[in-house]
Amino acid sequence: ENPNENVKKLEGHEGEVMDLVFTPDGSRLFSCATDRSIRAWSAEGGWTGTELIGYGGEVMHLAMAPNDTFLVSADITGAVMAWDLSAPLGEPKQRFKPHEREILTLGFSEDGKWMISGSADRNARLWTMGPYAIDRQTVVLRGHQDAINSAAFSNDGHWVATGSRDGTVRLWNLRSEH
Repeated sequence: ENPNENVKKLEGHEGEVMDLVFTPDGSRLFSCATDRSIRAWSAEGGWTGTELIGYGGEVMHLAMAPNDTFLVSADITGAVMAWDLSAPLGEPKQRFKPHEREILTLGFSEDGKWMISGSADRNARLWTMGPYAIDRQTVVLRGHQDAINSAAFSNDGHWVATGSRDGTVRLWNLRSEH
């Protein structure tokens, strides 16, 4: 089957779309854009979109918690918000301002215990996850000399790696942190 023959065009954003993430069951898609919005698209409604409100900055990244209970968004101002997927999506459940500048990478460990955010402020933050929310306590991972562009967790939950504009990769041992 040719995917070009059955394509759906989802319209509603008024800016550049920066990131996309599906719920694990594929029933919903979330998009974020430079128009300062996040949209939820539902398969049930023929992929109609609903805008999530509460944003002040251009939204750069989205990450889905592995247990499918919440969505996390990160923006150009360094703010992070968590959205409860079992509740109406009008307002974020949690808001944090952990970084001084744009967040360039955001992601979860496979087991859902950790989240990482990396920023143009040269710091990464390691977040502890609860079952339904982000723990306010973070560990700041310092040492890069420039923006943190990427991050990845090892599947065994032992390591998180951060990659920077400074040309280095740093490996952080999660088992020695706690």
